[in-house]
Amino acid sequence: MSPEEPLIFTTEETALGVYPRPPILTSLETNWDGFGLAYMCQPAFATPEMATPRWHGICIFTHGDRIIHAQRKLDGKKRLDAVAGGNIVVNPANVSQQATWYEEGDFIILAMETQIYRFYHS
Repeated sequence: MSPEEPLIFTTEETALGVYPRPPILTSLETNWDGFGLAYMCQPAFATPEMATPRWHGICIFTHGDRIIHAQRKLDGKKRLDAVAGGNIVVNPANVSQQATWYEEGDFIILAMETQIYRFYHS
């Protein structure tokens, strides 16, 4: 794999394993069908560039009114963000992403399998 190619994740365990701390809470043991949840508190960190064909992701920041500065790269486009609790980031399946944040923060990751929409609308 060249350095320009994102890591591709297809399991919850490998996707959550990129973070330095394990999740505080996950849905891994609940056997939810098509959905996943992880509540995280992570130190300042830079994720590798990554993507997944399996899930659409929603990240909800829960650290209150405190601003955390971050640099994000989504589908090759970089931007600087000032994130507060209640802000939401949507990451579509098959779109590469990378994030660097400069202070400890907590967030909830909700994952919805791409096949779930077709299942409920067929």
